[in-house]
Amino acid sequence: MGALFITRPTISSIISCCPTERIEQIAKISGSTGAKNALRTMGIAPTHDNISYFIENNMGKYGNWFDYNQYTRGNKEIIHLRHELGSNWSLFIANQVSTMLKSILNKSAETEIFENSATLEITK
Repeated sequence: MGALFITRPTISSIISCCPTERIEQIAKISGSTGAKNALRTMGIAPTHDNISYFIENNMGKYGNWFDYNQYTRGNKEIIHLRHELGSNWSLFIANQVSTMLKSILNKSAETEIFENSATLEITK
């Protein structure tokens, strides 16, 4: 899938130099066209369960982008993504994942960004 492996300190240094507007722009492109391409390449149907599995495993567990937690609170699905790469990485992953959910599943997410995590809330 054209993956490139870079150490955490290196990616953290690179992304900390980028303006936030550019990070958001790149994340949204990646979350839309890049994610669709990856799913089609892997033959994964664009269902809610498959997208959740892809985010948790391909991006989180195997891609090592973040630690993934998902749970339900009332009528909201909460996705919490933890990492150690700073607020610009939080901005990137929040925009990447929320754009993926919107472009593939037509589900909007409210995002909250922290220094080393991002939380997405999706109303069911």
